Amino acid sequence: MAKESSILQIDENKQEQMQAEQEQIRHKVKRIKHKILILSGKGGVGKSTVAVNLAVSLALSGKNVGLLDIDIHGPSVPKILNLEGKSIQAVGNTLLPVEMLENLKVMSIGFLLRGSEDAVIWRGPMQYQMIKQFLKDVDWGDLDFLLSIHRPAREMSRFRLSSFWKMPTERL
Repeated sequence: MAKESSILQIDENKQEQMQAEQEQIRHKVKRIKHKILILSGKGGVGKSTVAVNLAVSLALSGKNVGLLDIDIHGPSVPKILNLEGKSIQAVGNTLLPVEMLENLKVMSIGFLLRGSEDAVIWRGPMQYQMIKQFLKDVDWGDLDFLLSIHRPAREMSRFRLSSFWKMPTERL
């Protein structure tokens, strides 16, 4: 009986923590007007190239833009934007994205790797935690657009991705 009660207490604590994290994500996402997921059924089709071109175009037109690269199999955004060697700054538990332009902020798993050739071999739960941390802990500020590049959709459904946002995403 005591064992059941301690398991129940752990489950309640975990649920409270998950609800608090979801609330933090909702609070951050409310500051973003448009959320665009960029995904494909396979790799190597130009997701990052399309996302970078769209992000830069939007920024040059005066919009406040965030670019989130969580394609762990090929985080190429730092290379495309000539941001290799840049690092993420942290203030307490808050991560600050790299500023490409005054109104273009970039966050990539590539900034966390030692080199552009380093591999990331993560599966479901690790990827989920990384995506959640990027949504919860990165201080994007107020954005007109957040473009989010994801690994091939065959491995992670659009529904699961959009569940992070808890708000509708743009469909192109």
